[in-house]
Amino acid sequence: MTQSLITRILLGIAGLAMSPLIGQAADHAFEGQIVLSDPCAVFVMPNGTSVTPINYGEMVLLDIKGSIHTSLDAGKDGQVKYRYAISVHGDGTGSASGTRYSFNAKALLKASTDISPASLDSKFKMTARMMGQSKIDGSGAIVQGAQDNALLRFYVNLKFANGSIQAWASDFTLECGASPWTNMMNSPRAGTKTAVGRGFGDPWNKYAWSMKDFGGAMVVGTKNAYYDYFAIDGDNDDPVVQGCISNPALPFPSIYKSLACLELFGQRGLGGSDTSYAEIWRFDYSKKDWTRFLDDQSSQGFRIMETHNNKLYVGSDLGSFVTGISLGSGPGSLADPKWNFPGSQILSSVDGKSFIPVSCAPSVTPPVPGPCNSATSAPLGSDVNVSFRALASYQGKLYLGTFNYAGGELWSYTDTTGTWDLIKKFGLATPAVTELRVYNGKLYIGVFGQVGVPYLYSYDGTTLNDAFMPILNPTTNLGVLKLFVGKGLLFAGNVDLDMGFNLLSYDGTNWNTITDNGFLNSDNAYAWSMAEVDGRIFLGTFNQDFFTAVPRGSAELWYSDAPTTPSTGNRLRCR
Repeated sequence: MTQSLITRILLGIAGLAMSPLIGQAADHAFEGQIVLSDPCAVFVMPNGTSVTPINYGEMVLLDIKGSIHTSLDAGKDGQVKYRYAISVHGDGTGSASGTRYSFNAKALLKASTDISPASLDSKFKMTARMMGQSKIDGSGAIVQGAQDNALLRFYVNLKFANGSIQAWASDFTLECGASPWTNMMNSPRAGTKTAVGRGFGDPWNKYAWSMKDFGGAMVVGTKNAYYDYFAIDGDNDDPVVQGCISNPALPFPSIYKSLACLELFGQRGLGGSDTSYAEIWRFDYSKKDWTRFLDDQSSQGFRIMETHNNKLYVGSDLGSFVTGISLGSGPGSLADPKWNFPGSQILSSVDGKSFIPVSCAPSVTPPVPGPCNSATSAPLGSDVNVSFRALASYQGKLYLGTFNYAGGELWSYTDTTGTWDLIKKFGLATPAVTELRVYNGKLYIGVFGQVGVPYLYSYDGTTLNDAFMPILNPTTNLGVLKLFVGKGLLFAGNVDLDMGFNLLSYDGTNWNTITDNGFLNSDNAYAWSMAEVDGRIFLGTFNQDFFTAVPRGSAELWYSDAPTTPSTGNRLRCR
């Protein structure tokens, strides 16, 4: 929370004389100006590129007008009851952005006093939400106000003096709450964190990356990372980063390449990227409050959660969003790129409050190390589990899928012995095991890989088989990134950066195509999330124009009550 700097308060006061008669009413008006300067006062403006910079701390001049309607009534206890209907509103303009800001506040209050109005001396606290309204500048570009996170708090004062009741406003403060736009915008780690609002009070909590209902609460894991968005857009004068971006041999998807190069070779922290301080929060259903139980200073995010044998397991990525970020001695060179992080890990909890690392000890057969292998000083593209992508509980074991440039891996974990078994090491053409889902007594394994390889397998605890899922748009399809079970069906969402994602359903015998073009939007690259609520299937998309579109994002939310044919899908909301 921060307080605003009040540079000027000029409030005119108008009062009407009021005699002490029961039933008498009077109106009082006041107006004036204040100038607020606070990190809450945020605006974003175009800078001639596809990136929109964020600015904060602009001065906002507010014209304030208020009215107070007072009346006196007789109470049952013989005392006079004052009633106040207070209304205050303000309108102003950001000094730098030209964005219009406004607030409105109303209150109906009561107070008891004796028959003499001379005893009136009251002070009432008011709260209003500031609203920043988008506008179009002279060039037709969008200027977005982002003040809606701020609460304006002030007092309305009433006092009998000089034969009349006088009213005025005072003590204005601006509370930023859990705004991500705080005075920590230029710091890789935020300062004060509060358990409400956007990012749980931390501007670098980019995602609520995983959630699980466990132990009477909702447990949420965040992804925490600092990025210089100008550098991501390619506006980076570091020759090593630029050399990475222009190198066609580095195996990064085009929409992530500049980010990956920045992570590998950019300056850590300001001017580059940083990844740390991922958090685990818990919402207690009984107490109805949020509490942070873990702030991991070596982890960039908690991507996955799963319950198994009365425990909650959490996959902690110590890698980065795309490849690997320096959490140790610094990035490698362009000629010899290195990963520098200690390896992903699994945490477990019996109550959703305390978390301990799960041992990565190998099983006796085969005698190989567990999945938590270190990437410290490992060459780019080496046999390292960069991240843990999927967890599932199946036939008494916990199964784990990894991302590995030398081939994604499928592991099983036996919690009674604390040992791991490698079920399958996929080849170079299949770098990621992306999804694990139990359906009709089998474990289904979705993978991501090159064109022409199978993208879905089934496992019965003994044998791994090709699930023979049809591959739509085979020259552009890149694999399964979403598996979901609902309405007795297995749904598989495939990535397609060119044509739009594919969505298929499987009833245990036959496959059915729901869409092969991202629900008629080729920018819908994959199905990001799916859920079933009251018999209705919901699907949220990942839209790949998020770096270039203003305002940000064109993700879509779709639903269907009978999701077996494309004609039954409905777009619930599009942003």
